[in-house]
Amino acid sequence: TREKFRFDALKYSRNTEVIGYQQWLGIIGRVKRSKLYANVSISDDFLDFDNYLEWAKEQIGFNTYDDAGLLYNIDKDLLSEPDNLIYSKDTCLFIPQELNLMCKPSRNSDLKKGVQFQKHKKKPYRAYINIDGKPIGLGYYCTEEEANAQYKIARISRIDDLYLKYNDKVDPRVWDELRSDIWCT
Repeated sequence: TREKFRFDALKYSRNTEVIGYQQWLGIIGRVKRSKLYANVSISDDFLDFDNYLEWAKEQIGFNTYDDAGLLYNIDKDLLSEPDNLIYSKDTCLFIPQELNLMCKPSRNSDLKKGVQFQKHKKKPYRAYINIDGKPIGLGYYCTEEEANAQYKIARISRIDDLYLKYNDKVDPRVWDELRSDIWCT
């Protein structure tokens, strides 16, 4: 006869090893299968699950949940060079989704981040910022640079708000990196 095996997701869903394994598989899967990750690599250390888990357990934010009950994301963008994205001990950290969304590169557009072009408007450059997945309008401007400047002001304000919420719950390097102009263009 065949034995039936059951995985009790509720029992194991917050188990450190299971969470680490799921995150590690996610990294491997994204890099190996997703076209969006064609320019991303994985360090030799992270190719071995035991090495990855040993590192992860020592990191601020590993196996941590935000107020909405969402597990912190592993991020490789903040500490990597833009042209050399890599999952490694030196370039990864764990951050809540709210912060991770701020690390997304600009859309497929030639415009700076936080700017849309609307040719039918007298002032055709719209500044906006996404907060909690919703675009918040910041006004219309004559130039892309003016609109991007307003986006940068709103972004710093948003980072300051998130700093109050997460300061002691994430790696301190997060704050300087998020404030960097690289995430505003």
